[in-house]
Amino acid sequence: MEINQINKSIFQTRLLNSVHRDKVCKNSGILEQKPDDGIEDEKLRKACSDFEAIFLNQMFQSMKKTLSGDSMFGNSHQKDVYESLYYQEMSTKISRENGLGIGDALYRQLKEISNT
Repeated sequence: MEINQINKSIFQTRLLNSVHRDKVCKNSGILEQKPDDGIEDEKLRKACSDFEAIFLNQMFQSMKKTLSGDSMFGNSHQKDVYESLYYQEMSTKISRENGLGIGDALYRQLKEISNT
């Protein structure tokens, strides 16, 4: 048996299984049920909040670059890693609690697009 025949056979089997599954779902009424909008809404809200956290983290990193290099603790790789983790955690905390409104504005726009 050649590769093309095997691929064609696999494709036909999958197609038949898909058609059969759709018929079973249609007869049982499963396809007519809509997904829970509350779950999708919560996922969208979380994604917008995560975007705001990424934006805030980038803003903090840019602000950090404007500071002079003199530090009480000196310059080390460990200090840089700690500060990076600190800014990331602060960004997440700010966006999850009150935020700056960026995530909320993005949520409203995306929600409006998804409703049309």
